[in-house]
Amino acid sequence: MPGQRVVKLGVSGHRYLHHIPVLEKAIHAVLDQVSERYAGHKLEMYNPLAPGADQLAAGIALQRNIALIVLLPFAQDQYLDEFPQESQEVFLQLVSKAQKVIQIEAAQGENRYRPLGNYLIDHMDCLVAVWNGLPARGPGGTGEVVEGFRRQGKPLAWVRADNMLPEELVLLPPVLTHGSVQYENWQIEPRS
Repeated sequence: MPGQRVVKLGVSGHRYLHHIPVLEKAIHAVLDQVSERYAGHKLEMYNPLAPGADQLAAGIALQRNIALIVLLPFAQDQYLDEFPQESQEVFLQLVSKAQKVIQIEAAQGENRYRPLGNYLIDHMDCLVAVWNGLPARGPGGTGEVVEGFRRQGKPLAWVRADNMLPEELVLLPPVLTHGSVQYENWQIEPRS
């Protein structure tokens, strides 16, 4: 379509999820809102395909014929070594359907995930964050990415999700509901 602009949708979120059908429904609702907000434009999802929220969102995007662009924080083989076996298989299925793979390089001595988070903040038009609202557990984590979007006044959709870490359960505060969505800066028009 002539004059059709590409809208870049980033994804960041927890690796360990529960009540996944609730989150699937919420992500579908967010993608409905994104499609409405950017009607007439081509959507691309930029996604690191980590286990959990990333892989869940990528699968939904592909079901909806949204182009998938994979962002790797370092070499694919090394990245996959950090995943459980089942998530490695899902990653390989999803990456085989990706339109493109981009490897984000870290500077010497820099944390390997921070440049990925910065790439999302600097290059995405909007963000889907599947997150419990707590500070990032490490550099480039979802909390940092969300804060970067907030500082820049960029649109983001926060899908509220408990974090089911292997060693502990980190629930949302009682006033927040798992699977509910909060839209921030949604009234701002996309860049031309």
